[in-house]
Amino acid sequence: MKVIGLVPVRNEAWVLEHSLASLSGFCDVIIVSDQHSSDDSRDICRRFPRVVLLDPEATDMAGRLPQKARWRLLDAARSYDGDNVLWCTDADELTPPAAVRSFFSHQAGRLVPGVAIACRYYHLWGSTARFRDDLSIYGPQFTNSGFTLKIPVTLAPGGYTVATFAHNALTQQFDAVATAHVTITPAVSNGLMNIDTPTAGATLTSAFEVGGWAIDMGAPTGTGVDAVRFFVFPNDGAAPVPWAPRRFVYFGGYSAIVPISLSQSGTVTLRFQRCISRGS
Repeated sequence: MKVIGLVPVRNEAWVLEHSLASLSGFCDVIIVSDQHSSDDSRDICRRFPRVVLLDPEATDMAGRLPQKARWRLLDAARSYDGDNVLWCTDADELTPPAAVRSFFSHQAGRLVPGVAIACRYYHLWGSTARFRDDLSIYGPQFTNSGFTLKIPVTLAPGGYTVATFAHNALTQQFDAVATAHVTITPAVSNGLMNIDTPTAGATLTSAFEVGGWAIDMGAPTGTGVDAVRFFVFPNDGAAPVPWAPRRFVYFGGYSAIVPISLSQSGTVTLRFQRCISRGS
């Protein structure tokens, strides 16, 4: 997960350096959409290594509009893979980096697609010792508005259009719609398995325990494995192939808890932590 800062800018040189320094303290990337600034805003942006500057074309007068700048920022953020946090702010809104890092550290498990973070902001009022915090326009303007749904059916491979309709509480109509075109590809099996015990070369008695783990990284849900069989092969140096002489031992237990070695399985998500195969 990346934290991507999104900042529209027009003639913000008076505060931009402080703003970008603050964002650099907790953002992996800071995308700035300049709206034809005539001051040093663009030069300041280029001094920060985490800033990606979107320069409008000279003939693009629509780029001066704040709404246009916001959409350019969102379009640029979509080019980054993964489920990322989009930190939308203005150049004159400063957030303490330590406070944000602490928030991410304690709330990481709740930052899933569809969750919106609404930060209260305070306007200094008359001096640096007083601020205004009430229900006026200087207070928070939005409540939680994110939505999410895990598709409850398995779709066949192919192209689809996902359409979301919003019900307007004022008009009592579903009068807003957003669509996204997606392609469902067939699942590609990527099986991984390891024997943790006994270790290779171990000397054992005739009765011993075998334990390890088995997963399929290509499974859309779950571990992708529903059973494990155990065989023993004569130790004659030949590879254990299905048609070689062998003795069937038993069906092993599955779905117990075991830590999985990352060196064996690469990147493993939490759904693979409950998958141990064990037999004796």
